[in-house]
Amino acid sequence: MDSKACYLRKINVLIVDDEEINLNLIEEIISEDHIDVFKETSGAEALETISKRDYAAVIIDINMPVMNGYELAKLLKKDPKAKDIPIIFITALHSKNEAYKAYKTGAIDFISKPIDPVVIKSKVDNFIQFYKTKKDLEFASNSKTNFLANMSHEIRTPLNSILGMAQIMSEDNLSKEQQNYMSIIQRAGKDLLSLINNILDLSKIESGELKLDKEEFSIDDILNNCIDLLTINARNKGLELYSDINPTVPDFVIGDPTRLKQILINLVTNAVKYTEYGNVSVNCTFEPNSNLLSIEVKDTGRGIPKDKKDYLFKNFFQVNPLMDKNKGFGLGLAITKNLIDLMKGEIKIESKQNEGSSFTIEIPVAVAKKSFFKKGSLKDKNVLLINFSEKFLKISRDIFTDMGATTFLSTNLDEAQEEIKKNSYHLIFYFWNYTKENCPKVKEAFKNNTTLKEKTLFLLDTSIDAEMPPSKISLRTPLKRSELRRYSHQIVNKKSDTKERPSQSTNKKDISELKGKILLVDDSEDSRLLIKIFLKNAKIELDVAMNGLEGLEKFKKNEYDIILMDVQMPEMDGLSCTKEIRKYEKQNPDKSKTFILAMTAYAFNEDIQRTRDAGCDSHISKPINKIKLISSLKKYMKS
Repeated sequence: MDSKACYLRKINVLIVDDEEINLNLIEEIISEDHIDVFKETSGAEALETISKRDYAAVIIDINMPVMNGYELAKLLKKDPKAKDIPIIFITALHSKNEAYKAYKTGAIDFISKPIDPVVIKSKVDNFIQFYKTKKDLEFASNSKTNFLANMSHEIRTPLNSILGMAQIMSEDNLSKEQQNYMSIIQRAGKDLLSLINNILDLSKIESGELKLDKEEFSIDDILNNCIDLLTINARNKGLELYSDINPTVPDFVIGDPTRLKQILINLVTNAVKYTEYGNVSVNCTFEPNSNLLSIEVKDTGRGIPKDKKDYLFKNFFQVNPLMDKNKGFGLGLAITKNLIDLMKGEIKIESKQNEGSSFTIEIPVAVAKKSFFKKGSLKDKNVLLINFSEKFLKISRDIFTDMGATTFLSTNLDEAQEEIKKNSYHLIFYFWNYTKENCPKVKEAFKNNTTLKEKTLFLLDTSIDAEMPPSKISLRTPLKRSELRRYSHQIVNKKSDTKERPSQSTNKKDISELKGKILLVDDSEDSRLLIKIFLKNAKIELDVAMNGLEGLEKFKKNEYDIILMDVQMPEMDGLSCTKEIRKYEKQNPDKSKTFILAMTAYAFNEDIQRTRDAGCDSHISKPINKIKLISSLKKYMKS
């Protein structure tokens, strides 16, 4: 790399010495056209000047009045701006003890007086070259990051239109063939979006810009979300998906839920993708003594050859390129490994060809104080398990035992009916369609038995076609710890589930209920058209602006309920526009604060934080999804 092409500014060097003659001598020795030399005669003056500019090196005399060189060096090392600047000590003292003291204080080099011009010149030149190389690498890294971020925006803008229009067309009455064409478009668009996100993730990780969050989150929620996302894919392949959270795992921990979810989705996606028969299980345990959270993703797939294991975490690596060319880009595991390293964790692999693989991640977490349920919430309660397979029996028993219940097992229906007649059970948990031939008999037994209905919870295997069980409450496979806990607790304590579940879809009623005035600020004509179509059935007055300047002027002249603000635009970008809007609101207190929803091509936490810092109230990522947009507007629009 040609350093001149990247770093063209003059390079600064600071000399600190209480004697003017020494300052002038060193300046004369090291001076060149590309070097600016700054001179100070005391430590206090040096501390003041160090904050004003970057320096490639600082040359400090040790023996100075008021503040000696060692004291100055210690203060510099505590300053975040100055702590990495190389320090060269100059002294008339020649003892090994002084040299040791200098290096311990943080000096990179130590030069004895009288000063040898050749020695000091060569040392300063080396530090300057190091500084230039460092700046060139930073320049290259920033250029790469900015290029990828801009490319992401440029690709996401047309992709926003492709996926959005495909979503709109999917809502029409299409033939099966047309639906197939539309699903291909949507799938290809989502694959492209996944590739963009993965490349951006790698870029952020490699440049050291990706920062981890630290917040309380529920392990159950993270695992449930991953399982829910991939259940349909597993079902379509005839695979059973299991989730087993050990009782040792706390309800809440402290860490980065977004990145943990990303890791798990990568691992479970791969397990489902490369398994043709059998099952995929996600098993979670916790070691209280070391606060180590362990999650194993295990499959019965084709396995990984021994000679390929060492390459699994390389960028764009695929175990079998010919077989796997339509199954991904070979980035998921590379990102997973990097994220686990960031979390100071570890990933382990066990695999046998044609038998399956096991990926286990171990990450340190802090345990949060809050929890969903108190231990022993079913203490002294009897639970009867009927018709269970071995795997689901273990998962269920562990959960009930952790809740304090005593469990009993019945493997055939006749035996179970006799047990039920004893009426000594507080809860009956029945695997409804594990054996389909029993369904009619069970339905008959429940027909006029209200007591039985009220104390029975059914587990429904969604991979098997069968009529619904004779109860209002039923769980679906994969069985989840949080759901079994909640519903069993409600049945035993005779409480109804009044908590409203968030809807995962939108309908015409959701859209028609939207009323108000919205300002849409976006430079893309296609994006503006897409949002207009998304909102065509709403009672919304939609005003549009093509850049931040135009948006700012419209805001000043009108009142809006919400502003949809694209972030990257010419003339004035969305963040600058938002800052100006917030400034105008402060200067005009009669004008009420307007909710601003940022539309960003970036989904990194630090990018989202930038929108918040500018004054945006929330964000939605591109490509814009109709359901998410309507849901956000419904949540934030004034009634």
